Amino acid sequence: MKLLPIAAASLVAFCRSSNALAYPDLVQSISDTKVVQIVKKLEKPLMDATPNLVGAKFFSEPSNKKLEPIFSIGDFQLSPIGKNQNNQWFNIKRLSSDNQSKNYFASVSIPDGIQPEAVVIAAHGLNNDPRKFSESVSEICEGINLILIVPAYSGHDNKLLAQSDSEFGVSHGPVAKEDWLDEHALMYELAEAFSIEYTEAQAEKLPKFLLAFSLGAAISLADFSMHTDDRDYQGALLLSPAIEITKAAGMGMFLFQNLHYLLNTLIGDRFEDYRAIPSANLEDYRDSRATTLAAYTGLAELNKDVNSTQLAKLNNVKIIVSIGDELVSATGIQARIDHNNLSWQLSEMKKDPGAKGAKHLFFSKETAGQNLFASIQEQFLEVIRFDRFDSELN
Repeated sequence: MKLLPIAAASLVAFCRSSNALAYPDLVQSISDTKVVQIVKKLEKPLMDATPNLVGAKFFSEPSNKKLEPIFSIGDFQLSPIGKNQNNQWFNIKRLSSDNQSKNYFASVSIPDGIQPEAVVIAAHGLNNDPRKFSESVSEICEGINLILIVPAYSGHDNKLLAQSDSEFGVSHGPVAKEDWLDEHALMYELAEAFSIEYTEAQAEKLPKFLLAFSLGAAISLADFSMHTDDRDYQGALLLSPAIEITKAAGMGMFLFQNLHYLLNTLIGDRFEDYRAIPSANLEDYRDSRATTLAAYTGLAELNKDVNSTQLAKLNNVKIIVSIGDELVSATGIQARIDHNNLSWQLSEMKKDPGAKGAKHLFFSKETAGQNLFASIQEQFLEVIRFDRFDSELN
């Protein structure tokens, strides 16, 4: 039992370090808490099954907005499930798939009555509420005529399924990097279908771009590494991509990943029900109040799949990392760029005074501040770099 105080002391030391919030979800006031208290706090078990959608209550804002009807594009059928602001959410099925029980959720926005100029896949971070993320990226893309696809990765459909901010997230059951990679691959194929369908007569198909934050960037880059010859992005804007993390965050992640095994050894199999870490993320931005150790493990494993040699084939890439980011190491990313002769451009930028949330969280006006958010918009326009766009941002 002497191992327990040692582990607690290690966690306390980590949380009181200069990078106390190694990730908004990694630490929840643990600096004044012992490991035993963490275990006691996690009183509710997680569901170990994919949510059953039969009779499920999907979220819906109280308004007179009408949902779009079911429609098909290419090999995909999109069934509407709800709306937030101007973003329509769909349950997406591949018509030729033998597995029709798998649910793929995404927000899909299409310009009304205007020919789109591009297709963008916007990938959210770990325990981000995809609805909130879709609202923010819609603002980043404001004034640009494009088709915007925002996937909700496995373990991040808690609020989407009208479960509100549940204590430990029924959708945070057994997730793995393979789920996220499978979902991102399908979203790319969906983007390709839109790219072909909305091409003007006698023109090339619409270009595709990436706009990804944190975990979403890791998923996107791992997918690109595995399917380089089948991915033809014309550019990407990556916000604090979680492909190189700080030493403090790495130590914290290591401790949390091994916390399950340590406590399971010490107190037995009853720890099987306590596999989540309470979230310190802003309530409006998180999908649930805790994030599973399995999700953190998936993030760590994704980094092993990011092949820098293959990434050299991804051009027109801009990266923004917040100064003082608690999770992502700008120094590590720059070293990767230099070592592999990548043509990517990295910028470190400071959040505005008064901006909400941890330094790692900065993809909205509220969390970045007006100045940093304007810089994000400008960098995204530079990635898109279509002079014919009549953007109100200029």
